Amino acid sequence: FFSVVCLMASMNARLLDMDSHILIQVPNGYMADQTAPAAFNCPRLRLVGLAVVPALVAAVLLVISQKSEASSSLWAPLTSTRPPANAARGLTARRTIAAEDHGTHSTHIDAPSPDLREEEHYVVPKHFSMFDAPLINRRVAVGSAAMLSVAHAQSAAAITLPQPVQSSVALVQTLFSTWASPLFCVYLSMGLLATAALSNIMNLDSTVMLAVQLTVATAAATYAAIAVGLTVLGGFAGALALTGAFFLREIFKSSRRADPSLQERIATFYDETSQVWEEVWGDHMHHGLYKKGVAIKTHQQNLDAQEDMIEEILKYGNVRNLEGDIKILDAGCGIGGSSRSMARMFPKAQLTGITLSPFQQQRATALTASAGLSDRVAFRVEDAMKTSFPDNTFDVVYSMESGEHMPDKKGFVAECMRVLKPGGVLVMAVWCHREVPPQLNKSEVSLLEKIYKVYALPYVCALSDFERYAKELGMEKTKFDDWSDSIKPFWWQVIKKAVSIQGITGLIKSGMTAIYGAWAAGWMQLAVERRVFVFGAFTATKPATI
Repeated sequence: FFSVVCLMASMNARLLDMDSHILIQVPNGYMADQTAPAAFNCPRLRLVGLAVVPALVAAVLLVISQKSEASSSLWAPLTSTRPPANAARGLTARRTIAAEDHGTHSTHIDAPSPDLREEEHYVVPKHFSMFDAPLINRRVAVGSAAMLSVAHAQSAAAITLPQPVQSSVALVQTLFSTWASPLFCVYLSMGLLATAALSNIMNLDSTVMLAVQLTVATAAATYAAIAVGLTVLGGFAGALALTGAFFLREIFKSSRRADPSLQERIATFYDETSQVWEEVWGDHMHHGLYKKGVAIKTHQQNLDAQEDMIEEILKYGNVRNLEGDIKILDAGCGIGGSSRSMARMFPKAQLTGITLSPFQQQRATALTASAGLSDRVAFRVEDAMKTSFPDNTFDVVYSMESGEHMPDKKGFVAECMRVLKPGGVLVMAVWCHREVPPQLNKSEVSLLEKIYKVYALPYVCALSDFERYAKELGMEKTKFDDWSDSIKPFWWQVIKKAVSIQGITGLIKSGMTAIYGAWAAGWMQLAVERRVFVFGAFTATKPATI
């Protein structure tokens, strides 16, 4: 921040030294056609405007920050920094020191089974809020001080006086008039918005201080836009005002979701991102299976790759050729794309899709009705960890990229086994981390934690763990395979769609959750390329007799 202050102040001084023309509105009127060299005839204005006032502001804010750390009631985050107690049924969280080569704390999930505790090695974010309150205080204080330094330095440098400052009274009047300048308001808005973003507003960890910052930024930019009118500066100020209003909307939305459970976080994520995904991409919310060496020239190839993924995962579980009145559960159904595809593949099958997102359930129902499949395909809002279905209900449980959201992986496999008929098959496509050992290093842990936070994941396990859980539960015909090489093009395609005009428009309309999800596509691509993330296929069969 200090380097930014120095750079911007020196740039302004250089422009003045070059005898440039001032084309901005200042308290004394428009100064166009007045040359600038006489502007800084007073050394005291330089000294106070560029050094003393910013230093005092910084000192005051840092003192406030130190005092507020003892009692964080002033700027305390509205969101909790502890894991939600009801994140998963029958689970408890315990703190441990991770393996030495992790170099970080991690939360291990204790499952009801004592066997699971013995070999636990999962890396989970130590809490759902990235920054604690004192750290936010320091970031906001230092950022605000630097922001005020930039705003005051730039405005003081730009104010051009008809006469050199002759007295201390005139100097003070000049400095105060600087704060009423439209240009100062523009700099103020830029600094406040930047500080808010850097203080974790991008992660929706809102605080009272951030809300105040954004409110002031929006009001200041609005004033500047009105005062300057239809000019370049006015247009820029208007854009800043809209940006501030957008962030304020996100603050308001996030403040109503204090201390959400994991299930609520998942539901909220998909409630807020499913519409833009459908508009920009399509009705399948999962990876595609791409043919090696085939260039992707049209978006239809991406959609075909997603259909191929459904086809291949069913073949992998040896259920593609099933016939008759079979029942299929789509656990984590999204907006019903897979369910509708399977309804066409199995003309006599009855399909039920479940999701935590009310928006997805409503949209899936509407799309299925439009496709004329409502007589065989239905959707419910349910938790896949504890469904309401009776034992022995389904011939197939299909899970397309939902297992990673489950807080108890073994518990999820157990629930799938419970609702399967004897001889029924579980087929899964799932995100996992690479096999361990060797243990995940610090950079891998950091990358995973970023992805966990954005996509509402409790943790991911190794692909081999799913087979181990299934065998411990008594399931048969288990197997798993790494399909990561076949899905590599997917995230680059997502990034390309996100930066299209349609993608940008949809993301702005949807809000910060969708924008941050799109931003995190780069992390996903990096995780796949580094083999930190593994995309795997898994299947297991419930014994015919138990």
